[in-house]
Amino acid sequence: MARTNSGSLLKGMRLVEVLADSDRALGVSELARLLAQDKSAVYRLLTTLKSGGYVEQDAESKKYVIGPRMIVMSSRVLGNNDVSRYARPAMKKLLQETRETVHLAMLMEDQVVYIAQEAGLEVISVNTEIGQREAVHCTAVGKALVAFLPDEEREAVIARLDFRRYTPATITEPDHFRAHCRQISAQGYAVDDEELYPGVRCVAAPIMGYDGNVLAALGISGPATRLTIEMLPRLGEVVVKYAREVSKRLGFLG
Repeated sequence: MARTNSGSLLKGMRLVEVLADSDRALGVSELARLLAQDKSAVYRLLTTLKSGGYVEQDAESKKYVIGPRMIVMSSRVLGNNDVSRYARPAMKKLLQETRETVHLAMLMEDQVVYIAQEAGLEVISVNTEIGQREAVHCTAVGKALVAFLPDEEREAVIARLDFRRYTPATITEPDHFRAHCRQISAQGYAVDDEELYPGVRCVAAPIMGYDGNVLAALGISGPATRLTIEMLPRLGEVVVKYAREVSKRLGFLG
């Protein structure tokens, strides 16, 4: 009996993973195909998960998405991350100094995942959700995370990236991105110059662990009308200052 319960638990967890990785709602038949399981078994799992709030069903399409309970749980896990705890004081200071939204992000499965945020103090601010995923090649935090990886790791990540175009400013060529990473490494910070969302600019710098490896990226985001091209070098210095403060708290001596 224990073996059966264990198997059902693992299948349920795998189902949740598939829904979490999808950018759209999925029906029973599609989930059964993706999981290589019987439709009736998948339906039973969905019914159980739905009763607990782990998945929810769209009223019109009858398809399934991640439920509110899973979102709350993931936010708690990410918010309790050690890097997040160590970074919070510096994030608050960065917020006060720039008044722009402050983000903390990590690299997970070749995507940027936001693990903490301090909301901007201006009326018009650029905010994200904890757990939100974005592309690496067109976000300042993503670039900062990749540019400071060891050469082999950076090349492996670049080889797996989908260089999708989001705006006219998005970098879509791997060689261009490699050159951009070298520039970021030299200046110490990365910029998203309206590359993911038109009218939005971001600046980010890496947070290093005690061993010198990049653990996370600290960044700010705001309207391009406030984060002007002329301001970017100064804002880069400010973000680098607080990213280094967090790195020191994590034991980095470089």
